[in-house]
Amino acid sequence: MASIISKAGGFLKTGMFYYLILLSFTGCSEYGNYCFCNDPREEGAFEVTLHVVVNEDDIFELFYKEEYSTTPFSEERKLRKKVKGRKKRQEVRFKLPPNVFLGSFRLDLGVNSEQREVFIDKIVIKRGRNEIDIPKSILNNFFIYNKFVEQSGVEGKFTFLEINGKRDPFIISRSLLNKKIEIEF
Repeated sequence: MASIISKAGGFLKTGMFYYLILLSFTGCSEYGNYCFCNDPREEGAFEVTLHVVVNEDDIFELFYKEEYSTTPFSEERKLRKKVKGRKKRQEVRFKLPPNVFLGSFRLDLGVNSEQREVFIDKIVIKRGRNEIDIPKSILNNFFIYNKFVEQSGVEGKFTFLEINGKRDPFIISRSLLNKKIEIEF
């Protein structure tokens, strides 16, 4: 009886060894809706895309923090995009460096003082095959607006305010969205 248990244990060890070798060569295998990977952070870079109407030429910026970071937003972790003024919806896409795991972010909605408003149809956060789609109707649930941004009665319309000669409209991801990013990616 002891020899049978010993042989079964040896078979299991050998089988497990070959399984681990096979898994290391394949790297990532799918099982249902789950992906078992060597390193889940190798799925590609995060992308944050705004589907927006911007009437005037402008520059949008995305400041980002990595997961679990306690440092404030900084110029070292900032992406800039020139945006052409158009009356039609356009995509403004920010692609983060591939080694960054997004923790939270801030979207600066323009530096052009002539820009009085923008219309955000939706914001999409994507990495690999995973995606979070935030339509205009629930932007309030996922973003905090600073004092220079007023969301008007029309869904998705953001009006920019000038206070004491200053203007710096931006929105910041709420902890709810940050947690959703952590869970889904």
